[in-house]
Amino acid sequence: MKNKTLITGSTGFIGSHIANYFEKKGHQLLKGTKNKNIINEKNYTYLNLSDISSIERVFSENTIETVIHFGAKIGFNNNLAELQKENVTATQVIVENALKHDAFFVFASGTIVYSSDEEYVNEFTIPNPSNSYGESKLLGEKYIIQSGVRYCIHRISGVFGHNGPNHLSLNNSIMKAIKGERLSLHSNKFLKRNYIYVKDVAKAVYKSVADQIEGIHILSGEEIKTFEEMIIDISSTLTPNISPEIKQGKNTSNSQVYKCSNLLTEQTRFIEAIKDIKNDHLKS
Repeated sequence: MKNKTLITGSTGFIGSHIANYFEKKGHQLLKGTKNKNIINEKNYTYLNLSDISSIERVFSENTIETVIHFGAKIGFNNNLAELQKENVTATQVIVENALKHDAFFVFASGTIVYSSDEEYVNEFTIPNPSNSYGESKLLGEKYIIQSGVRYCIHRISGVFGHNGPNHLSLNNSIMKAIKGERLSLHSNKFLKRNYIYVKDVAKAVYKSVADQIEGIHILSGEEIKTFEEMIIDISSTLTPNISPEIKQGKNTSNSQVYKCSNLLTEQTRFIEAIKDIKNDHLKS
């Protein structure tokens, strides 16, 4: 059996981009998915985080040299008990099997492990999750760190891209503009974010594997922009003939800026990412 790179969550928004990038680089992948409709397709295998036996089977039938664990149950309003099996127990089982294979372990955590009240976060900021989803990610981190596995943990900020998840409002704005709809912003005009383009996440994960970079790393965008600036960039690129409706209104949040690790030496500028999303949409 050849050594393989296992990706969990391989059909998800970020996981699919990681899989595509690794395949372009010539890696032999094993793409874990709970979608039984595609498990007979090339390089896919059934792996369901709520089915521990499926995890054990994948490791028993393959020689795994790298694990990229990006599968998770996303639930910002769930309690910890509802997230325990997929986000904590499954992570523990995957780590234990990675150890048996002496595999390098890459984990998708998130800046959600920090308090939502933090306006600026760097590598010295102490995690203090504001919700159970963040707690579940932090519990996964703690188990990885104490397990003895060789690991790289990515604390990823908001991720945007073509067909990105709608729990990030920026992705909703992008999709509305793609549909030719007028964008509006009635609050949080001057609040700042540094979201990261999904293709830059894929590059960072690849670099962490290729160079065997260990430790905890924050993955966020280099470019800090206000919500107003982002809406203007999206509109000017995707709906140039439709001006956005922008008002100040009340702030319903606070600025949240995360200092990015030096893992990525070069990132895609926000306006260039929006242009790339436009191209991806035209090709889809």
